[in-house]
Amino acid sequence: MIAEKEVGLKTWFVVFHDAHQVGDWIKILKQGFQHCWAFTYDARTDTWLKVDVTNKHMAVQPLTKAEAIKMLRAANDCVTVQYTAKPDKFLWKTRFFVNCSSVVAYLLGINIFFHTPWRLFCELRKRGGIVTLPKGYSLENL
Repeated sequence: MIAEKEVGLKTWFVVFHDAHQVGDWIKILKQGFQHCWAFTYDARTDTWLKVDVTNKHMAVQPLTKAEAIKMLRAANDCVTVQYTAKPDKFLWKTRFFVNCSSVVAYLLGINIFFHTPWRLFCELRKRGGIVTLPKGYSLENL
């Protein structure tokens, strides 16, 4: 039996970008931080996993090598944060408001009250996440 502390994948990459769907609510979200998704590599099974939540569904996908290459190229054009998950305490969460950033935060063991991709990005930076920016970007311009 696997001990509870050993369960789960630790290192995750969180990708932030503008939303692909349109709507008035998108206008209140920070440009470049309207949507987020996460991916990781499971060395035990030699599999890339992607977790993406939209307003229509939540997808947890194991990727083929070709899909993984495409995903990594897409992530390279976005703001990405590498973060080691630290689910060290019980998270009390209401589940009535679920969006991309709330699912990714829960996946990483991060407890923030109001979920937007920008707030998640700020929290990951505050907790030591490693930020990778696309060519031409700087942290001062975010």
